[in-house]
Amino acid sequence: MNKALAIFLILAGLVAIAHSADIAIAVSNDAGDLTFTPQIAKGKVGDNFIFTWNGPKMHSIVQSDEAKSCVKSAKQVIASGGPAAKGKTMTFPAKEVGKMWYFCGVPGHCDAGMYGTLIVEAADGAAPPAGGAPAGPGGATPSEGTPPAAGSGMPSGSPMPSGDGAASPSGSPTSGAPGAAATGSASRNYNSLFTSGLVFSSMCLAAAYML
Repeated sequence: MNKALAIFLILAGLVAIAHSADIAIAVSNDAGDLTFTPQIAKGKVGDNFIFTWNGPKMHSIVQSDEAKSCVKSAKQVIASGGPAAKGKTMTFPAKEVGKMWYFCGVPGHCDAGMYGTLIVEAADGAAPPAGGAPAGPGGATPSEGTPPAAGSGMPSGSPMPSGDGAASPSGSPTSGAPGAAATGSASRNYNSLFTSGLVFSSMCLAAAYML
């Protein structure tokens, strides 16, 4: 009985390490460009998409119903809950195969090309359905992050605008410019494997003790 349990724990640890990864998505950059990088991020069920706010401007994440859309969806599975400043992070766990689309709800930012796509594949590598299915019903988990700047007029809980309006005069190229969109998969950040390795080692020690 003890040996069977030990084998189960070891296999479970190996599966968790093999299939879990953190996929980093940068919300803008130090130059203040109106971009999500990569613009198209790919992951697998069990991965985490981690958004990190950068640059001098406020940004938000609002879900839409189709690619490059600046219209807020009735479903807000992935949303930041309002504009935020540099330093905020938000984790979205990929729980289901499918596609999701989002944009920055700060006026003018989406019109300037600040929108993105999440593509979640099955752990075995199967592609998502063409129509796009929810990539995870659990919703995003924002961190405490940096609160909205005083006088921004956009408190954290306020409804997101659709993106209509003039783009911010940053003078920098945006993700909507030709050739500027990132179309590759997000780099899979395996720093989290260190923690997984510690967990796995602990399980092995526990299994050895039980034997």
